Amino acid sequence: MEYESNRPLSSRYLVIGLDGVTPEILEPMVENNELPTIKRLMEQGAYGHIRSALPFLSPVAWTSLSTGVTPAKHGITGFNQRMEGSYRTELFSSRLRRVKPVWMVLSETGKKVGVINVPMTYPPDHVNGIMISGLGTPGEGSPFTYPAELKKDLMERMGGFRFGWHNYKGSTKDVYIKELHNTIQNHFHTASYCMSEYGYDFFMAVFMPADEASHLLWSCMDKEHPSYNKMDAERFGHAIQDIYRALDLKAGELIKAFGDDATVVIVSDHGFGPLRKAVSINLLFEKLGYLRFNHPSNGMVAGINRFRTNVNLYVRKKKRNILQKLYHLMGNDDMTDKVKTSYDYQSLVNIDWSATKAYSMDDCGSIFINLKGREPQGIIEEGPDLERLKKEIKDGLLGLKDPENGRGMVHEVFFKEDIYSGDCIRSVPDILVVWERGYGAVSDKARLKRRLHYKKDSFFINHNWSGHHVMDGVFIISGPETRKGVRLEGIKLYDVTPTILYSMGLPLSAGLDGRAIKECFVRTIDEKKSSSTDIFSLSPSGRNELNDEEEAIVMEHLKSLGYLD
Repeated sequence: MEYESNRPLSSRYLVIGLDGVTPEILEPMVENNELPTIKRLMEQGAYGHIRSALPFLSPVAWTSLSTGVTPAKHGITGFNQRMEGSYRTELFSSRLRRVKPVWMVLSETGKKVGVINVPMTYPPDHVNGIMISGLGTPGEGSPFTYPAELKKDLMERMGGFRFGWHNYKGSTKDVYIKELHNTIQNHFHTASYCMSEYGYDFFMAVFMPADEASHLLWSCMDKEHPSYNKMDAERFGHAIQDIYRALDLKAGELIKAFGDDATVVIVSDHGFGPLRKAVSINLLFEKLGYLRFNHPSNGMVAGINRFRTNVNLYVRKKKRNILQKLYHLMGNDDMTDKVKTSYDYQSLVNIDWSATKAYSMDDCGSIFINLKGREPQGIIEEGPDLERLKKEIKDGLLGLKDPENGRGMVHEVFFKEDIYSGDCIRSVPDILVVWERGYGAVSDKARLKRRLHYKKDSFFINHNWSGHHVMDGVFIISGPETRKGVRLEGIKLYDVTPTILYSMGLPLSAGLDGRAIKECFVRTIDEKKSSSTDIFSLSPSGRNELNDEEEAIVMEHLKSLGYLD
């Protein structure tokens, strides 16, 4: 590569995020000339598989990509976090992000930025430009744009912004697929409109339909899937590929609208594969003696407990609302915030914590130890007992076999401290799991609370998903100074932000976990290093800043996507 130190490699960036787009589908389609925009970018630039963050859930992955650091530093470890001193959880929001994302770093250097639909960006940041928040936004009734007047613009000129909450329950596949395509149209039209109204140095937009289609429709094209049937295959076996084609077409239009002088990045936050068997870690742990349910077989008692919990939540909400109104009338809004308590949608109320060593509460099978001094009823001591238990769980998972065919079910198991470090490591799951193809952990929270409708010795559960996340997504970069036809190896989501900053001639702050992917450019420039940790200067409020109504709406959205039952 040629060396030149005084001229940036790129002055403008267009980043198109395609949530859940996977090499397994994309590469054969490119070979068959079905994705002309993506094929052209791959030929004119560099391409590679990009390794996601663990756990590879969209909020974690997109935050890792946009900050250049791991979840142990940026603090977004899933859709929700455990509330201190409790087994209850609250939803994450952008106000709990501990690190500045790339659009804020660029804003502070005077660059004009546009950001649309990136997950976990509500409330939107006050950028030098415009922002429309993404997954985690309560809906059109919320202040989801910056500046605020952009919302009115979208309502009047675009007919609103579709947040992509497609409820597959009670919907036919035809209707569901049509809604996904309508959302693609709406989001790309919104992005094009915003581009035409403003000039940008950096523009990033994320599109979710490939992820949603792959979760629900994978079995339609997978003959080995237990849910495969010939009729669905004939009608919907091409539905996921049709989403890819639509995204490719609209990406081409967006690139043309942005201008030929820009560097274009197309990136997905993780890949996708089949979910032929869904595992409940908590049911598995019950079987192995790591977890105990209070009433594992008594449906009537469990039902009474559930009714009592719902009544208590209702009464607590009513009391809270009354207190908030009183404090607001008295002009004491600080106290109004203090009495706010999150809805508890993953409370795990039916677990006997006095006899539970470990548990899971996300859709990747990530594991928390019931640690004394951290969990309110922790029973495992720091030290040899903890290390012994972790090794025992790791060895057990790696040795886990499908009882029907004897296949290994788990590919890799990591202890968080072996792969992560940072001020937020306390909230990262203690054990992180990567599953073999065809297997995955999903939660079935509603039924786990009452422990009903399961075979006593089974840890497999029925789930509406037939596809689930896998580790490797796709990364393409093409621009005036990128090398042509290069295959990139060993790249990670954390590398995207350092690459953008490096190529624009901006300093890389101390503490970034990613590297600049210099091998994708035709020449190198001086890598400016900043000894400061200014990206860590955010002071989160400690609250997710969603009120009760907003949190309830987001919970329903997550249910509609299948992340909550």
